[in-house]
Amino acid sequence: MKDKKFIFKILRALLVVVVVFVLILMPFAIENIIYNETTFSFYHLIKAGRDVWFSFIGSYLGAIGTVLLGALALWQTKKYKKASDKTDEIFKILQEKIKELVQANTDLAEENKNIQENIKSIVEKNTSFLETSNGLQADLKKLTESNSDLYN
Repeated sequence: MKDKKFIFKILRALLVVVVVFVLILMPFAIENIIYNETTFSFYHLIKAGRDVWFSFIGSYLGAIGTVLLGALALWQTKKYKKASDKTDEIFKILQEKIKELVQANTDLAEENKNIQENIKSIVEKNTSFLETSNGLQADLKKLTESNSDLYN
């Protein structure tokens, strides 16, 4: 796997060197074709000064720069889109987890409410039981006192 990556990097570097070499030599090859009498059988003497040649080189380099900057912008856009898609996917996962947590929190709050209601019911029943128990104790005390009055 590492060998393939290394070979790919070498091939990419070699491609860059070849492209740069061709881009630099292309204007000179065009100049040689234009000014060479044997290239065209219908050759007419081209009278152009150095300023025309420098103008051509300037426009050629400008075109190359435009193409390179366009390629760079395309590469950056693809890279940003991948990062943005990855972030969107993570955001969706986080939203789902937050939704699950909110649902669990709602369920726990409902369970807590039920527990509070049950505690309230138990307290009420306990209070009722204590009142009944206190009433029975009072009745038992009265009965015991009346029984003791009978025996005395």
